[in-house]
Amino acid sequence: MGPSGSGKSTLLNIMGTLDRPTSGEVFFQGKPLSKMKETDRLRAEQIGFIFQSFLLLPTLSAVQNVQVPMFEGTLPASERQKKAVELLDLVNMQHRANHRPNHLSVGERQRVAIARALANDPVLVLADEPTGNLDSNTGEAILNLFDRLHQERGLTLVVVTHSNEVAERAERVIRISDGHLVEDRRVHRDPVTYSIPLPTMADGLDAAEQQKIIADLAGSSYSPDQLLRKSVVSRHILHLEQLQHPTGPAERVDTWFVAYGNLDDISDKQFLEELMESSSGEDEVGEEGHTLTPEELAARGIDFNEADAEHEGYANGSYRLIKKVEVQGTLHSYWSRTPDSIVIAGQLDPRFNDDKEFPNVWRAMDRAPTGQLELGPAHPYEGTGFYLKITRMEEPEGALFVEAHMVLSEPQAWFDGANLLGAKLPAVVQNRVRATRREFLRASQ
Repeated sequence: MGPSGSGKSTLLNIMGTLDRPTSGEVFFQGKPLSKMKETDRLRAEQIGFIFQSFLLLPTLSAVQNVQVPMFEGTLPASERQKKAVELLDLVNMQHRANHRPNHLSVGERQRVAIARALANDPVLVLADEPTGNLDSNTGEAILNLFDRLHQERGLTLVVVTHSNEVAERAERVIRISDGHLVEDRRVHRDPVTYSIPLPTMADGLDAAEQQKIIADLAGSSYSPDQLLRKSVVSRHILHLEQLQHPTGPAERVDTWFVAYGNLDDISDKQFLEELMESSSGEDEVGEEGHTLTPEELAARGIDFNEADAEHEGYANGSYRLIKKVEVQGTLHSYWSRTPDSIVIAGQLDPRFNDDKEFPNVWRAMDRAPTGQLELGPAHPYEGTGFYLKITRMEEPEGALFVEAHMVLSEPQAWFDGANLLGAKLPAVVQNRVRATRREFLRASQ
């Protein structure tokens, strides 16, 4: 933000590699632009532009205008056409695909310009006064579209505006005057919330009440004995449900199974921490985690002492999902026990969403031609929490009823909208269930 002549457009041109700074360095995804040989290719493939005056070619239809950035690529004509139609559908303009700009309203032209900016799947879109020529209703619709693209695709948008109302829709506001930075602040957002069900098996139930819960879970698919069998590979119950939220979809995962061990032997903090680590496969764990110290927490305004450490903690770590996505975040975890049960709960702490050292972010994973793992740019991530309850059963002897309930936020950009997580989760959960059973048996020996 800033008044006319403050340097907004110049800054946008520098960010888009159209201009070079008089001094200093510009970094793109951690790499200095001055050392990149092919900034033209970078600009064409990873940066999208949205102009206040749209700059659509008047002799081309909407679908042809969207294809223009693709002409330098390798896509055949049929694929370009297909992709352009899909992008117009994304911005609700498929029904106007064959109309030229002079037959489109101002708002429709802006939507076509947005679709064109997305043609080469950029990671960054630069928008110069995108609502400046629009009425309030059309401008609001464009901003809603920007919100959706950011949440569903993980797209980063840098928007130049004079409007305070537009600025407050952003996650970060930078104000400049006469070429100088005069303000840089984060905009407060209410945390994403999802509901997780109450425990299926409460404390204090007698044997008959516990067995009824087992029978209800088994239903007509299994017999109760299949769930109660003392084996690492005995049956477990898994329920998956896709949840909807204004900021994007999420997956709710509910798991129930029976393990064997002594509840008194698995109640110390060290074992519970080892249990959480061992239940993840080798391919699922990212870099080694870091437990935040009271000093690090105090620097962030979080009061924490040795007494708190007996039942809660903060740890920053990373976790890899089906070799496609790495989530890094700061987990605020809690644990408690009664004579009948142990509960472990945790959530990504929203106070770390914008933390510079321990942020809540996700990155796409890929393999370089050399086979080396590469991580893409960081995108904000929130909306994940869980709890695990282990309840002592009256019978069979040594039986423990284990239930895990989790909500995992799933941005559409993770898998291009495919429900890949839901398809892969059953195998992941099965491996965790078996690993947990082994740990219980080991601890009780």
